Amino acid sequence: MKIVIIDTSIPINTRNEKYIGSLKEFIPEVDLRVITWRRDDFPMDIPDYYFLYEAQAEYGNAKEKLVKLFGFAKFVHKKIRNFKPDVIIASHWESLLVTPSNLGWKPLIIYENLDVPTGGHIVRGITRFLELRKLKHVDLIVHASRFFKELYPEAIPQIVLENKSKFNFETIPHENNSNTVVSYIGTVRYRDIMSNFIEGASKIDNVDVDIFGDGQDLSYLQNKYENLRNVRFHGTYSFSDIPVLYSKSDVVWAAYPNKDYNVVYAISNKFHESMMCGVPCIYANKTKLGEFVEKEGVGFVVDPYSVEEIKSLVSKIANKEIDLTPYRQRLAAQRNSLTTWDEDFKKVVDFIVSHKR
Repeated sequence: MKIVIIDTSIPINTRNEKYIGSLKEFIPEVDLRVITWRRDDFPMDIPDYYFLYEAQAEYGNAKEKLVKLFGFAKFVHKKIRNFKPDVIIASHWESLLVTPSNLGWKPLIIYENLDVPTGGHIVRGITRFLELRKLKHVDLIVHASRFFKELYPEAIPQIVLENKSKFNFETIPHENNSNTVVSYIGTVRYRDIMSNFIEGASKIDNVDVDIFGDGQDLSYLQNKYENLRNVRFHGTYSFSDIPVLYSKSDVVWAAYPNKDYNVVYAISNKFHESMMCGVPCIYANKTKLGEFVEKEGVGFVVDPYSVEEIKSLVSKIANKEIDLTPYRQRLAAQRNSLTTWDEDFKKVVDFIVSHKR
């Protein structure tokens, strides 16, 4: 069976790396290729199963990327016509837009819905229109968030495959800290939101703020807050360290900018980490995930743009006005009902096998 995954960056996103590993595991005879785009001088060894398009397009420059996307589309069409895959997996709506639908044969087309189109109202309207047109040729939508489903036509088969880890999380006893520890564990980005978090939480005397991870905004935040006595930056960590880092934390910050349309419907990796490790997180209000964790009593919500609201919530936790024990108990109970990445991915494989043309 021949399968192509279309991505638009180097390195490809980590979710696609998991796809590759799982496809090879479940379909050992698979002949798999990745069509992707190197947009800068990022140094890396290119695997021999990559079809690599090279054209400069600055990351974050949506206009330049859109102009260059036409060249990438021609490259994708050529490679697919030559390879003649049985299955095309278009990862992200941008990849769906460049997926050919006028081929001489009909491959199975899977839309890997990693993020929904976002941006201003006009931009989102245009990209949404283009996305819906391409959906006419899609056989299956795989959603990275359970909340994306309501945005898509029910007539198209859909599977929810959230970004759960393949790592087998151990349950590590929670450490008893002298101060309440509020952590961030992940890629350090969204500097304005992170600044609000640090400023709100660090104003409380009996709270320590731990930042674990690297990212584009780490240096900025370090320079801005390096003199605060109760803020500690730990830098890069290994993925296998995640259970230990959660065990050292009383609560974890997981709030993203809810003015972003995608954030309203997305589901954070931290939600699944929180569930597996039994440590509650703080999420953004006015999001589907925030509504869910508040209703289930497995986390907290806050306005990520309000320093005072963040300070108030963390203060209540630190001063025992909010008891974390029932939150941990409910997380543990929900963990037992979770399916795994492999169980969910098997549904995708079953669809491919049963619909193979």
